[in-house]
Amino acid sequence: MRIFRLLLAVGLGWTGAATGSAWIAGTAMAQAGSVAGLWLDDEGKGGIDIQPCGAQMCGRIVWLKEPLDPSGKPWADKLNPDQKKRAQPVCGLQVIGGLKPNNKGGWEDGWIYDPEEGKRYDVEISLKDANTLTVFGYMGVKLIGETMTWTRMAANTPRCG
Repeated sequence: MRIFRLLLAVGLGWTGAATGSAWIAGTAMAQAGSVAGLWLDDEGKGGIDIQPCGAQMCGRIVWLKEPLDPSGKPWADKLNPDQKKRAQPVCGLQVIGGLKPNNKGGWEDGWIYDPEEGKRYDVEISLKDANTLTVFGYMGVKLIGETMTWTRMAANTPRCG
């Protein structure tokens, strides 16, 4: 059984991978050592902007490889467990929240939302290097989870919405 895949969007039909322009050039210098910034998910389908929100870190989807559904409309959060939120756009959707700093230089005790499944999971993140983010999602127990590797995107990457 699959634990989860943030932004895989197989059910939504998103496809593709990062282009060369999405790779970081000089932006690493500005964000070196910080999880803050724009990150390309492990499948190259979505860009998540991680920024401070008070003393915590939060993240929103701000870039999509395929921003429109087959009917030509922006993707909606159609699997959200709250039916009132199913029409909200995926672009701009908060998908990470509540991350608190730990004593190892990373962030933990947060949540991550998978719009493909309409589910939230526990998450912790840490920098592997200035341009690589390790994202570990799990369900209550850290023994059962999934590690993803995200890549920093250029800060000037065009935003959706």
